[in-house]
Amino acid sequence: MTTQSLQDIVDAASTSPAPQSTEELASGWEKGALFLYLAGSAIALMYFLVRLWPETEPSGAWNTDVVVFWRAAPIRDVPDDMRLLLLVIVAGGLGSFIHAATSFVDYVGNRRFFRSWIMWYVLRPFIGSALAVVLYSAVRGGLLTATAGGDSVSPFGVAALAFLAGMFSKQATDKLNELFTTLFKTSGDGDAVRKDKLDTAPRVTSIEPQQLRAGGAVELLVNGSGFESTSIVRLDGQAKPTTFVNPSTVVVKIAPGDFATAATLKLTVHNASGQSSSPMELKVV
Repeated sequence: MTTQSLQDIVDAASTSPAPQSTEELASGWEKGALFLYLAGSAIALMYFLVRLWPETEPSGAWNTDVVVFWRAAPIRDVPDDMRLLLLVIVAGGLGSFIHAATSFVDYVGNRRFFRSWIMWYVLRPFIGSALAVVLYSAVRGGLLTATAGGDSVSPFGVAALAFLAGMFSKQATDKLNELFTTLFKTSGDGDAVRKDKLDTAPRVTSIEPQQLRAGGAVELLVNGSGFESTSIVRLDGQAKPTTFVNPSTVVVKIAPGDFATAATLKLTVHNASGQSSSPMELKVV
């Protein structure tokens, strides 16, 4: 295949329809607004955590009055179980903030923060709060007796559980998924049939040209599916300069001297999510 014909294929592939949302970096004002949202969420959640934390009276019981807002009239006779549930909601959101904020500064610092992920960061504290409630209910219902009162439960243990559920929401979701998959196992294929999973692994169907000449320079056209703008092609584990054309096409540049002897290489495509394609053989002659 000549360089000109390869360029014609790349030009034709680049004009085909492809999703553009994953290619658009977030603008400065979008990153600034998300930063203020995350910072404001953290301040509000820490404030409510302090306000809702139970005070122990000399008798050992919790004070049933809660002053939510500064200088406001206290809310009288708040049940202990209700206070624990509110603590779980707040602590779960705060744990998710840690997860979201760490991810946010990492991607912004590496200049790889895409606009399509903004809603993920906006909803993260709410997801963490909801997941913390689910996990707290499962633990409270399974490990404590029905007659155990709220004041007999350590608020530190409950808050720690909620923090961890929010911070490690993916692991907590996977564990709950494992639990309920075992309890409610069905004979159907579920998501595998519906193909509605969020992550899609890249797949390589063909390589052009199918052979490399040892010591030569060439551009490889890799065809398949599930490619992303951040996808990287590796040959025998070595990352090569990769140009994204569309979700079904990437171009790889092989420099002179990269492969000086005859060999059979393993070509794989790796996405930023950590998923990779099955290896495909590429011969050097």
